[in-house]
Amino acid sequence: MTNAFKYAYPNNQGGEIRVSLQKIDADRMKLTVQDDGVGWNGLGPIQGTGIGTRIINALAKNLGSAVIYASGGPGCEATLEFAL
Repeated sequence: MTNAFKYAYPNNQGGEIRVSLQKIDADRMKLTVQDDGVGWNGLGPIQGTGIGTRIINALAKNLGSAVIYASGGPGCEATLEFAL
């Protein structure tokens, strides 16, 4: 969410950031963060210091998972599935 606040809507143009947490089955959850901003698909140059991306990836690794970035639409969608 911090990266969405910082980078999705430059020049204070404002916009929506959506966060959802869904139970997939008895022992798995899915966390999704979406925005309609300038977009990023997880590839290419990182804006700023990259510390936010490193923290996100470390969290995913600690949960035995990986962040999946959707592509093809406006904005950014990052999803993390993990075991309870």
